Amino acid sequence: MIYLLEAFREKHIRWLLLVIVVFGFFFVFFYQVSVSYDFSKVSFKVNLADQPIDTRVYLLSGWTTGEDKYDKDAIWSKEKCSTVAIFFPEKSAYQIKLSLLSFEAGLIKIYVNKELLITLKPKKIDKWQEFQFIIPRNLISNGFNKIGLVNLSKEMKSIAYGNLEVINYQSIPLTFSSGFVLFDKARWLSKREGGNVNWRLCLFGGFLLPVFWIVYSIWLFSLSGIKFSRILRLDFFTYLPSIIILLAIYLSSRFFLYTPVFTRGNFLLFTIGLTSSTKAYQLHRYAQRPKIKAQIKFLKDVVGKEIVGTMFIVGFMILLFICAFFLILKQENISEKVANGAYLLLVIGVILRLIQSFRERWE
Repeated sequence: MIYLLEAFREKHIRWLLLVIVVFGFFFVFFYQVSVSYDFSKVSFKVNLADQPIDTRVYLLSGWTTGEDKYDKDAIWSKEKCSTVAIFFPEKSAYQIKLSLLSFEAGLIKIYVNKELLITLKPKKIDKWQEFQFIIPRNLISNGFNKIGLVNLSKEMKSIAYGNLEVINYQSIPLTFSSGFVLFDKARWLSKREGGNVNWRLCLFGGFLLPVFWIVYSIWLFSLSGIKFSRILRLDFFTYLPSIIILLAIYLSSRFFLYTPVFTRGNFLLFTIGLTSSTKAYQLHRYAQRPKIKAQIKFLKDVVGKEIVGTMFIVGFMILLFICAFFLILKQENISEKVANGAYLLLVIGVILRLIQSFRERWE
């Protein structure tokens, strides 16, 4: 306790404590905004000139066909507003790719369910161009959605439309992990069901991580012969790589259209795996073998000769604590799987203890 107080008398250690609180806050925040698994894959491409087009795409009003050389794979807008109905199976963000041919400089306004989404400005005249844009989650409803294409050119029949492609999260390949591509750009939370973050839970994470940081540092200090304040500094850097990578992903979502995002399972594997690997290097680098052997001997004296069975029971208790943490995060499915693993450890531990008891009686 004395060395703990002495360490926190140093100004930079108090600053590290404040930063660790922020780290804990952001770890829980990143977990809450990570993508869940309940997305269905949507990916289809149609040509608007085909009749019938597709059971997921219907032309409504404002369309006509022509008779010149450009009309083979295109359909024309004959009114100021041409509408098409697209079926979206779930309420999430979608990417739309639309090819069009313009014979006159002008603007095209895209409306989704009567809400203005984007204004397209063709740069090439008399040439096919492909535009892509994102329909955010808040403009989508389950089922058919009405898309309005408003032609602001002087001539009504001056724009032809060709291919239409609809893609959602799971349809885009990623270069790493098995996450999803985020289409919401600066709207990181709109892909989620409720779209809200539990800020109290983030604050809880901000207070929990410093406790773990201090407890682990005390344990590492007991295995090493270096100064406690240095141990705190060394352990601080085990959390830094995860935070930097997750923060970079989050900030990139505010500047780039496609952002690699971890699923919740991959988020836990990534953060726990990266942090644990850096801590394992710490132990290898700074822990002293005689002190490790002394602690193992102490554990044997405390828990008895059958340390393996006792470790299984301790693992059961740790997993129960993790299970409670997932229940706080409202992740009942993950909590159930962790609980099943916990009870399996308990059964193994009890069986090993019983075997040891019978062996001692026979001896």
